[in-house]
Amino acid sequence: MDRKLLKSQNDLVISGMGVIILAVWTVVKAAMYAVLRLRELWGTLEADYRGIVIAVSAGVIALIGAVSLLLRITIGRSAIREGKGGKSGKLYIVLAWIILVLDGLGVLIDLLSFGSNGILDSVAVLAVDVTSAATLINLLVSAKRIRNSAGKAGETVCS
Repeated sequence: MDRKLLKSQNDLVISGMGVIILAVWTVVKAAMYAVLRLRELWGTLEADYRGIVIAVSAGVIALIGAVSLLLRITIGRSAIREGKGGKSGKLYIVLAWIILVLDGLGVLIDLLSFGSNGILDSVAVLAVDVTSAATLINLLVSAKRIRNSAGKAGETVCS
């Protein structure tokens, strides 16, 4: 088997694992931002509505976190399966592109709000978000290389 193909398969497996691991960070980050924003609103809410606002907010945060986690785990598991020589459809590639665009927007927002919560916090958040985006880029590049190699192998056999 070709060395480049083996490297791409290994990169795809590692990137898939990275996407799954960084999925937890995404959920934690969303929860932290929500808690910080709710703390700012806390004083402006009437006492009667505080419980309702917290319950609805917690439900929305849990729903968004669960969807994000599910999408990223789907991407990661599909990439790992394909990297190990199994079959994966195109859905995980499409999902990876969507998540990459959203992560790119997140990095842009991080840059625009850089330093508002302290320099060290901003650097840490930015570093993890850039790492998440880079992991998705590596995943997409590796998947493309593998699919191109499979296409060339098929052409060689058919010719």
